[in-house]
Amino acid sequence: MKRRRSLIPYLGGLIGPFGTGVVIPMLPELRTEFGVGTEAAALSYSLYFFPFAALLVISGTLGERFGRHRALQLAFGVYGLASLACAAAPTLTVMLGGRLFQGAANAFITPLLLAGLVEQENEDDFGKVVGTYGAFQALGGLLAPLFGGIAADINWRYAFFAVGIVSLGMIMAAPEGEASSAADRPSFASLATRSMGFLGVGSFLMAFGPIGAGVIVGLKLRDELELAGNQTGYVFVAGSAAAMVISPVAGRLIDSIGVRRVAVGAGLGVSAAVLWLAWIHQTAAATVAWIVVASLAITIAVVFQGLSAKAVPGNRGGAISATLSFRFLGHGLGPVAWTPLMASHSSWAFIGSAALGLPAIGFLLLAAHTAPDRSNA
Repeated sequence: MKRRRSLIPYLGGLIGPFGTGVVIPMLPELRTEFGVGTEAAALSYSLYFFPFAALLVISGTLGERFGRHRALQLAFGVYGLASLACAAAPTLTVMLGGRLFQGAANAFITPLLLAGLVEQENEDDFGKVVGTYGAFQALGGLLAPLFGGIAADINWRYAFFAVGIVSLGMIMAAPEGEASSAADRPSFASLATRSMGFLGVGSFLMAFGPIGAGVIVGLKLRDELELAGNQTGYVFVAGSAAAMVISPVAGRLIDSIGVRRVAVGAGLGVSAAVLWLAWIHQTAAATVAWIVVASLAITIAVVFQGLSAKAVPGNRGGAISATLSFRFLGHGLGPVAWTPLMASHSSWAFIGSAALGLPAIGFLLLAAHTAPDRSNA
């Protein structure tokens, strides 16, 4: 029975990553459809993250205070309707508006689902639970470029229609949960700790840099290596498939060798792989590099989620969402900073992205050192 109750939160974890990455293979089609440049089309990716990151500062705590079930039902409903608006958008402005609402809704979905899972499982299985949830998120990331790439070659609107229908269906499947009593409601002040501060800065730098390199990789594949939309989608599918396999392994490694060793190894590896992409000019090599980046990026994500889920035990949802807010702010700002370089000096976009991984590792280590429970650090 316990396994059945946990299945829905795991499946719900697919929604956000799917909506996030579905636009990456279709940026050239959006340019053509709406008659805009690359920077404007890339806003369909970035504008998803800005409301997502902003609301994540408060969404987890609000959900914990007023009830996960009601918050998740509303979030799935808004996400579904916003997706359908993107599918029917007559102009880029309307589509970007739909992307804004998608991001806002997802700010409640991801942290509340993960917080519920962590509380359902045994402490000894903590890393395994977080890693498994990451695997389902990777599956959403796998399906996103697959459907996005195929839709780009047929009709990009189909991908948004599909995620809209699935999201509306999730309203009936939102896991149960009660609102906190007035005396037990978590406060926003509980998030003002050194560990949370280090986690926020580290996650921002990683996402602004190496683990957020998906957009510039997608542009390299389409514009420099001249791959079709579906071919680009397959490259991203390969990376997401690898991430789906690696994520549970990362969770078990955290349980066995400690979060600090995992953070250092994955952080150095993903930075090196992104740096390698600066000088790659063959499709096969770019595919291998992206598989490495995706595998280590999901490992870093598991580290973030694991540390934040333990940082504030009385407000797990708030801690997870606050950390994610910094991470996805970095994801949103990264393309704005690196995309203009792709047209003239593409190698510098990859070099700059990779370089930010080094200070990010330092902040992750500080977060692990100051966490309330350092038994596995």
